Amino acid sequence: MRDTGSFRMMKSPLEGGSAVLVRSDNARGPAVAPDGSALYYVVPLQNLNGLLDYELRAARPEAAHQGLLARILR
Repeated sequence: MRDTGSFRMMKSPLEGGSAVLVRSDNARGPAVAPDGSALYYVVPLQNLNGLLDYELRAARPEAAHQGLLARILR
């Protein structure tokens, strides 16, 4: 979802109902751990040469404070 200038992750119940905000830190490319214990995602970072660097982050549970796993620099 992008309506505020940065990406946000939302989730909706399969049975229907209102969407719930999960991440609002410009998160992209979500992947859930096989056991559902963590949400992995990337956050793009603008660097000085105009290319994007990325941070790989994990949140346990999905809406909790994130932890930095790796920084991918180009």
